[in-house]
Amino acid sequence: MYRSAKQRWGALVFLSNLLFFLLPGVLYAAEYTWSPASGTVGVGAEVNVKILVDPSAEKINAVEGTVQFDKDTLTVVKISKEGSAFSLWTADPTFSNTDGTIIFSGGSPTPLESKGTVVTVTFKGKTEGIAAL
Repeated sequence: MYRSAKQRWGALVFLSNLLFFLLPGVLYAAEYTWSPASGTVGVGAEVNVKILVDPSAEKINAVEGTVQFDKDTLTVVKISKEGSAFSLWTADPTFSNTDGTIIFSGGSPTPLESKGTVVTVTFKGKTEGIAAL
């Protein structure tokens, strides 16, 4: 039976989508949390916040993420990799106080099996208000 290229392509896309939904556990995302999870920082005062990753029941070798923060309420003073569970960085973690973003991408030759620190961010209170990450 002859099928057009469009029909064959449609069948291929359908099969690949079907496999995606039938293969549980193929895609996995670890959970990011903060420590401390909440707190108060005065205007002009600094607070260190650890970005943590929890691989749950999986093992992970790499992390990548973008954290957004309220740029009107907080400013990033620095990012430290000291104490990180990851030793290989495709690029050093960066931040933009203009955009209100922190970007990181790192890895480890040894798989992480339990909750670990990615980076520690030092925030400074800029104005009064409530800020969320």
